[in-house]
Amino acid sequence: MYDLAKHGLAVLPIRSQPRRGVASDGVETNVAAPFPRRSCSDMVFEMPPIFNILLPATLIIVFATLCFGVYAMFRGGDFGRSWSNRMMRLRVLTQFIAVVVIMAALFFVERARGG
Repeated sequence: MYDLAKHGLAVLPIRSQPRRGVASDGVETNVAAPFPRRSCSDMVFEMPPIFNILLPATLIIVFATLCFGVYAMFRGGDFGRSWSNRMMRLRVLTQFIAVVVIMAALFFVERARGG
């Protein structure tokens, strides 16, 4: 066995008590818990149901706009000139709307959590 103390390296003591404030046998200890103990069900926060529709809808609209703009750009000709730039501008607008919807959903989830 390699002796760490012989070479001047400190050996840290092993904690005999858990850090959470409750021993393995269920008895409370005097060690303060660094974080409150939560179950997984405490960490689930519901967002308003409208966002269950708005989030996927905005992402699908952004994707469809992007695909149509790329198609118009590769097709070329009069169709490409008239539609590709227009669709890319529309894509920027739909991306802005999608970001606003995502930020609103995060705001309402944080508000429901109490933050």
